[in-house]
Amino acid sequence: GDEAKYWGERMLDEGQVHILATDSHGVKRRPPLLAEGCAAAERWVGVEQARHLVHTRPAAILENLAPSFMPPLPLKGSGKRKGRGLWRRIFG
Repeated sequence: GDEAKYWGERMLDEGQVHILATDSHGVKRRPPLLAEGCAAAERWVGVEQARHLVHTRPAAILENLAPSFMPPLPLKGSGKRKGRGLWRRIFG
């Protein structure tokens, strides 16, 4: 929904998102659309960071690698649509 989208985009903008995944409620009722999420992330943070969100960091979790072995998170405020929205206009 709109509220979840707002908070997801805001957390991406603030550099708080480490991975992008799906909780996969079911293939019929609420299918896992990770490819669509990855495409949206590419538009928001760029292709390289989206790849880290969907592939690099989740694979590292499965391999039990320390976070220090992962690429750094994007800098805060690096989102593609920085500056849009009422919240950003009011609070920066």
